[in-house]
Amino acid sequence: MRIGFMASHADGGKSGIAQYEINLMRQLRQIGTEHEMHLFVNRDHMEPFADTYDSVHPAPGALARPIPSLIWHQTALPAAARRARLDLLHLSSHQRLTFLKGCRTVGTIHDLGGFVISEKYSSSRMLYLKKVIPVLARRLDGILTDSDFSKQEIIRLIGIDAAKIRVIHLGYNADRFAPVDPEWAQTIARDRHGLPEHYFVYVARLEHPSKNHVALVEAFAHLRQKLDCPHKLVFVGRDWNGEAEIRARVAAHGLDDHVVFQGHVANDDLPPILAAAEAFVFPSLFEGFGIPPVEAMACGAPVICSDAACLPEVVGDAALLVDARNPEFLCDAMTRVLEDPTVSDTLREKGFERCKQFTWRQTAQKTLKVYNEILRN
Repeated sequence: MRIGFMASHADGGKSGIAQYEINLMRQLRQIGTEHEMHLFVNRDHMEPFADTYDSVHPAPGALARPIPSLIWHQTALPAAARRARLDLLHLSSHQRLTFLKGCRTVGTIHDLGGFVISEKYSSSRMLYLKKVIPVLARRLDGILTDSDFSKQEIIRLIGIDAAKIRVIHLGYNADRFAPVDPEWAQTIARDRHGLPEHYFVYVARLEHPSKNHVALVEAFAHLRQKLDCPHKLVFVGRDWNGEAEIRARVAAHGLDDHVVFQGHVANDDLPPILAAAEAFVFPSLFEGFGIPPVEAMACGAPVICSDAACLPEVVGDAALLVDARNPEFLCDAMTRVLEDPTVSDTLREKGFERCKQFTWRQTAQKTLKVYNEILRN
């Protein structure tokens, strides 16, 4: 089988979709050695995919800009698929599907957050999402999605036949995210990143309102009023739409000295930062899967998690699930972790077991099975 894989969101692994692309390609290469793998990727982001393909088709660096990227995906990519005589092309994100088809196509729809969160993207991008993507999605031969929740959203919001959709949970990098020595973790967090001894941490790009940082800021302000605790709140993630509102809310509560904007942190440095935290708090309002809570569990961090979208499906009973729209509920959960050591111990123990259910090898095996089903049909 000649398989093409379009890594349209490759950015060195900074985003969840990029992690999906990199890890899925690595595992497909390992388990599908009899297949010929063709990688299509921005020429500026090829390095993480080393040794994952038989043939690489570098795309112009200009694809980092939306309009050139959309044009290239609709014209050059289908033509390249025909020239490569591909049997099947996997489009790794629903944001870059194609109308023309040079072969059979599979597309991954990670989530439809833009359909239900009105301020998630710019007006032009929202128009493309709601009017164009449904048309392109219906032309796919098969659709992959990350959770049962997302499958139901695709059926409800786009009207895709359920038989066309396959749910394949994502994984996490168990070689990197694993239990670490607590003292070593604190040393790395303090000496390499300047973090305090006691902190709560949230890993997500600074996106308002969907990532819900503002509610966590409100909860943290309540916590400081309620308890005399030395803890700080650490945000790990790059700036995105709405980050100014998050910073403004921090300033409004007089928390500039107590909230740390750490920015993007390399994947190799995340495990000690997670392991050294009092708890990992994930108040996001909409996720297709949500890899960060799984990574936090694997590192031994107690997890406090939003009960929205797919997150209960992912974390099960291994996290404190709360209505994260209500800052008081978030505050109560953070208070429980601080005041009752048995809560933290139980969450750690359950988290270590829960994360074992999610592996990239399993993701790749199920993905390859879908490729074969589509070609047989």
